[in-house]
Amino acid sequence: MSTKKLGPQDIHRNRLTRYKLGSREQKNVIAHTLQTQFNKTGVDLEDKGTRKSPGMRGDNDYFFSHFKYAEKGIEADNSGKLVYNILDAITTFFPMQEEIDQGVFIGLYELARLDQNHRELPEGWMCDVLAKVKKTFKSSAIVHSKAKRQWEHVNPGATWSAPSAMSNFLREVYMLNGGMMNLPYHGEGAKMQVATNPVTGLFPIKEFA
Repeated sequence: MSTKKLGPQDIHRNRLTRYKLGSREQKNVIAHTLQTQFNKTGVDLEDKGTRKSPGMRGDNDYFFSHFKYAEKGIEADNSGKLVYNILDAITTFFPMQEEIDQGVFIGLYELARLDQNHRELPEGWMCDVLAKVKKTFKSSAIVHSKAKRQWEHVNPGATWSAPSAMSNFLREVYMLNGGMMNLPYHGEGAKMQVATNPVTGLFPIKEFA
């Protein structure tokens, strides 16, 4: 009889249980801190299968299913502030989408990671970025899908690289809409060419006619 392999959601739940039972091993403490940020922002951290189950899904209006991305956020900042800020910014500026978009999440994470050495970005910078991005794209899912189209346009045949593509896409759309912060990026060769070489149909017709 084969044993079902534990998924990231199972591992996370196990660590939370161990923390509740008194274990203060670092991995359990980190899992608790991560879960706390999701609770504070009203987002359920759960896989899509759980979300679809009436008896198992969380009670919040929002959910996020990419455990590895969530873990990247808490590993980069064990205090939980980074994860909190990402979730808070996304739910604030894209409140109509039940699922926290994975692409926008990893894009903001990557911008924060690139800034870690210099720490030049001001408090609230994520909200500034998404406010400018939303001037063009009203849905976080559309931001993600448009970024993929632009990536394929400027990197034909290349494998999708979500952290690089999404962070650079957010940066370039932000700048296109008048953003003044000097956001970090991966260098000239990694640019998405949003302003200079947009794929056909990238922008809404009414705003960019």
